[in-house]
Amino acid sequence: MTKEILEITTSLANLKLELEEWTCCNAALQARVFSVQRFLQSYKDMNFYTGFPDRSVFEAVFEYLEPGKEGENINYWHSIEDSTVHTNQNCEENIPKQGRPRLLDPKEEFFLTICRLRQGFKEEHLSHLYNISQTTVSRIIISWINFMFLKFSRIPVWPSRAKIDKHMPADFKAKYPSTRVIIDCTEIRCQMPRSLRLNSELSVHIKIIPH
Repeated sequence: MTKEILEITTSLANLKLELEEWTCCNAALQARVFSVQRFLQSYKDMNFYTGFPDRSVFEAVFEYLEPGKEGENINYWHSIEDSTVHTNQNCEENIPKQGRPRLLDPKEEFFLTICRLRQGFKEEHLSHLYNISQTTVSRIIISWINFMFLKFSRIPVWPSRAKIDKHMPADFKAKYPSTRVIIDCTEIRCQMPRSLRLNSELSVHIKIIPH
């Protein structure tokens, strides 16, 4: 009986050591995986991949978008082949949102989309990074672009008439009292290049839009 207990104890100890080794191996592999969790703690990496200055801004934007825990608030785009199954549906909202099983969680999909927008990674490259098909990458990006457009378009970007009048310089208000916005108001004298393309890039336009 004592011998059996000793063998069991030894076996458990060996299994514990083996589990620790596999845990370390898994941690090392996870550190190499391309994912948002890998870069959240790095200001430099977050700015490089997303354009956001740090994790807090990335998290704040994601929270504002509110895609849902399982992405249920996003109307996922379906390819032509997928949409033929739903030809009898009356509207887009009736198309099941879950579709194929989701391979990435919403935050990872958001990160993938921002990487595409910020760095211009090709879909094929992103499919290799995430080990998913290029079609899935395309579906994710199209869905998130549409979703972000609908959410961000609700944010008021123009100040009110009262706020503009309050902060408008007096000299400017005397000449252009109805101005609502000025698009580009800088002009710098410089030598004009011979290249027509570079020449056009140096052009500066001032446009005053009345209320």
